[in-house]
Amino acid sequence: LGDIEIVCVDLGGSYSADKEPAMEETLSAGLDSNHYKVVRNWQMTFYSDSEGYDLASFLLQFCEVENYNSETGEYSYSIDPDCIPPSAFQVNLSTFGTYVTMLVDDSGSPLQVETGTWAWSNSDQTEFIVDDDWTGTISNLTLSIWEFNSIEEGGDLTASYGLTAIP
Repeated sequence: LGDIEIVCVDLGGSYSADKEPAMEETLSAGLDSNHYKVVRNWQMTFYSDSEGYDLASFLLQFCEVENYNSETGEYSYSIDPDCIPPSAFQVNLSTFGTYVTMLVDDSGSPLQVETGTWAWSNSDQTEFIVDDDWTGTISNLTLSIWEFNSIEEGGDLTASYGLTAIP
C-alpha cells in the first residue's frame, strides 16, 4: 500500500453571483393570487387531447421512433424496444419566469430534462405562455391542483392537463 495524500480545500471567503430579477408578479403576488399558487413543483396526473391520447400515451411518446417510407412518402411510428418509458412528467415553475420539466422513471431518476421560460399573458393570471410560442388557459388552480387547456396554433390539437403539487 502506498502513501495516502489528503487534500483540504479552503472554501472560506465571500462569494456572489448575479441573478435575474424576479418576475414583476412575484413582487406583488398575494397569497390568493394565481402566481403564488402556480410557482412550485408539479406532477402531471391527467392528460387528454383531441387525437385521443391520454397520460399513458403522452408518456410513451418519449419512446416513439419516427419511420419514413420513401415509397409512400408517409411517416409511421413505432416504440423503441430498448427505451425505458417514463413513469411521470414533472415541472417546476420559478419566480424568475423559468421552468424545468423532467420525464422520470419508476425510481424518480430523470430520463429527460428541459428548461425554458414562462410568463403570464393576461393581467388576470389565467393565461400563460411558454417559450413565447405555446399558451395555456387555467381552468382550476389551488395550492395542490393545477388544471389547464391548450389549443395548438391553427386549432388542430386541443389538450387538457391536470397536475398535482409535489410536496
